[in-house]
Amino acid sequence: MGDARDRREYDGVLDGCRTGCVRRCSHSVGIVVLVAVGLIGVSIAWFSRGRIAPALALTRRLLSWLAVGRLVREPENTGIGITAILTPMAVLLATIIGRFARGRVPTS
Repeated sequence: MGDARDRREYDGVLDGCRTGCVRRCSHSVGIVVLVAVGLIGVSIAWFSRGRIAPALALTRRLLSWLAVGRLVREPENTGIGITAILTPMAVLLATIIGRFARGRVPTS
């Protein structure tokens, strides 16, 4: 009888560990994906020489959907929420730098 109870407790601990590991891994994957989206946004901003429309579209989606959704609603995730705030800032900064660099480049 004690054996069955010990087995249930052991299974419960393993389930908690698996759930915790998956949760931590999914948070890390989410942050890596956001960084990749940010790099794509920065490259679009740079190669488009500071066009505002792509940067604003990406910024609006990341800030409104991801950042607010992860910081305020379920499932809450502060790491992804903060990354979703910093990523569009980097894209906007690259857009502004690209815009000013475009003004200084001689046109042919």
